[in-house]
Amino acid sequence: MEKGQQAPFSGQLLSPNLAIDLGQKASYCDERLSLELKHTEAKLSIDLTLEKQLRGNEKLTWEAEKKLLMDRLEEAKKPPPWYTHPAFVITVTVIGTFGVTYGIFELATRIK
Repeated sequence: MEKGQQAPFSGQLLSPNLAIDLGQKASYCDERLSLELKHTEAKLSIDLTLEKQLRGNEKLTWEAEKKLLMDRLEEAKKPPPWYTHPAFVITVTVIGTFGVTYGIFELATRIK
């Protein structure tokens, strides 16, 4: 058929090279789609596994932080030790200061 000639039927006319190219693409289309689907599924499976591992790590971290905070809260609820009470510290300091002062005074009087 030549350019400008009346076509015997309606539709599109393809060159032999284009027809062969389209035929080859169509014949391997199912295999190509299958390969792309398997590749996409494998990639998404890896992404899902990674996401699950990250969420598991975050959960473990959150549980450890929660336990630490609960332990600190329990520790804060306990009364302080008796030897840290201000009345005890002040009394021991006053007695110690008087004892050291008296000791220095006695030492100074005996050395003369």
